[in-house]
Amino acid sequence: MRRVLGLIAAEAVKYWAEIKSYLFNTLSWLVALYIIFLTFFLGLRHFAGPSVDGTKLDSIIVGYVTWMFALMGFQGISYGVVEETHKGTFEQLYLSPLGLETIFAVRILYEFLYSLVFNSAILLLTMVTTGRWLSLGLPGFLKLFLLLTLSLPSLWGLGYLFGGLAMLSKKMGAFLQVVSFLLIGLVALPGYPFKPVSLLPFTAGASSLRVLVCSSGSQTFPLLWYLFLLALSSFYILIGLWLYRLCERVARRRNLLGQY
Repeated sequence: MRRVLGLIAAEAVKYWAEIKSYLFNTLSWLVALYIIFLTFFLGLRHFAGPSVDGTKLDSIIVGYVTWMFALMGFQGISYGVVEETHKGTFEQLYLSPLGLETIFAVRILYEFLYSLVFNSAILLLTMVTTGRWLSLGLPGFLKLFLLLTLSLPSLWGLGYLFGGLAMLSKKMGAFLQVVSFLLIGLVALPGYPFKPVSLLPFTAGASSLRVLVCSSGSQTFPLLWYLFLLALSSFYILIGLWLYRLCERVARRRNLLGQY
């Protein structure tokens, strides 16, 4: 337990140091994502005209911000493995007595907290741009946070899977970027109420968030739906961890952990 607490403290110091050191990069990314949304929004309003009503604007805003959460949730581990490999520090992490899985789990926690702050800024900018302010009320925001917390871990499972593949194939940056854009499909698919596509990672949660926001927070979900989101995320986490460990064993057997 003491080692885990030490890891949490050390990762907090490391994360804060990286934020301060690469503050310009973070702000540049924020501006770039805002420009992407601005381009999409202005293009949509130009071609669709007055048909873009308030409900559609709400759907666009929450869809874009949800994609940001999906992007950061997926990239936390997958890009983390690639980055550590590039730095030449991956083998050092592997030799940690706590193991890579625990280290990445702690990093996921900080990535989630960071994404809450970062995406809140994105949300504020999108609402200022569109002139459409989301009014959910405290109960609505609590339901939104619960849906996000229950559904986002399914993408962490995908992150573990692609992180394991990154150990075997060192240069996966381009492929991971393609997968990041494919996440738009998972976010956009109608996963609520239950459909076969609801079984895809994060689709049911993203659709629930969209329905909740478009109803101004008045939408209620049965307890069974929350349990379904929890079970689905647990399934993808377990599958992702299993495949990650499988890739790790193969990489260790092929002596790939310290190579780039």
